[in-house]
Amino acid sequence: MTEPAADPAESLDAKIARVDPNRWLSSRFVADEEMRSDLITLYAFDHELARIPGSVKQALLGEIRVAWWREGLDEVFEGKPARAHPTLQALAETIARRRLPKAPFEAMLDARTRELEPEPFADEAGLNAWLDQAHGSVMAQAVAVLDPKADQSLGEQAARAWGLGVLARQGRLTPADWTPEAVEAKRREALARARVQAAKLPASAFPAVAHASLSGPIRRGTLATRLKLVWSVATGRV
Repeated sequence: MTEPAADPAESLDAKIARVDPNRWLSSRFVADEEMRSDLITLYAFDHELARIPGSVKQALLGEIRVAWWREGLDEVFEGKPARAHPTLQALAETIARRRLPKAPFEAMLDARTRELEPEPFADEAGLNAWLDQAHGSVMAQAVAVLDPKADQSLGEQAARAWGLGVLARQGRLTPADWTPEAVEAKRREALARARVQAAKLPASAFPAVAHASLSGPIRRGTLATRLKLVWSVATGRV
């Protein structure tokens, strides 16, 4: 069982700048180089998992790829050398350095396994549970990297807003009776709640949730995107 090799010539930072420019931009507001690198590593791991459902034609093939990452993660937490993949090797170092728990990473893996199923979620509760796994787990770990003493649950609504924005662009997985307008309304509701939560985060941890301000229909890489993110970090408001 093998995972396609990553391009060794491209650093994780350069890769995230290319494939995930909004979260890459939010990481630029972290002054500490090592912390910034650890954030990028989390986003790189998330990217590797998130791209699996869209890169396979059969669910079984996706399950095999998720299993490769799950086994690799198990080996890291067992103290074994990380497999020969740049993202997994960097993640092993981040986990050791920040003493990150295993459960959020397992939740990310479970979420992508569920995403291999074509059926939409039956209701909002099921969707929110998936958003918490797929996106909340990443954001919680990012908060932990930037400020271990910060309340990681304060990123929950920001993660839901971010995740709903992703789903809106993909047009999938949301309950069958939801229109695009309904998805956008739910994203806005989550963002409003996120502002209340984010206001309680210490400034040191805010870059972990700042990109939620870009969850709406703003074109990536535009000046408007950059200015909105700068405003978000400067005001502490997603």
